[in-house]
Amino acid sequence: MALTAQAVGDTGSSDKRVEHKFQTYAADLVLVGQGPTERMPSGGSFAYVLDLSNAGPDPARKVRLESLLLAAADRMPVLGAKTCVASGGAVCPADLQSSALTDLQLPSGGRLVITLPYQFAPGLNFNATALAKGDPSALNNAYTSIAR
Repeated sequence: MALTAQAVGDTGSSDKRVEHKFQTYAADLVLVGQGPTERMPSGGSFAYVLDLSNAGPDPARKVRLESLLLAAADRMPVLGAKTCVASGGAVCPADLQSSALTDLQLPSGGRLVITLPYQFAPGLNFNATALAKGDPSALNNAYTSIAR
């Protein structure tokens, strides 16, 4: 961006122009989820799988991945040990226990596959959302599943 200033009667100096360069980046997060597709019996188990990738062209910085299983107090699910598999230069977070994984770094082409094994009663809503600055569209950054 360049700005130029002029004043009537100014015949002098050459310092009338200022330039400033901005460096922007664009990440493109894609979140694909897998959940129950058939009726789950009470006490049944199912692993939700969240596949988060960055289609680039630049690295996605400070990505926040939130997952939430909504349930009434008498239907609270039991979450087993979460797992993560990274590829394409991505790195799994050291702590998977939080429902919000923050400050994730995903290079262009990087991918995280996070598995959340639950044991639960039917009728629960599972939501997951990924957020990152520089992502031009959030339309492909969410996943919702209803266990019947």
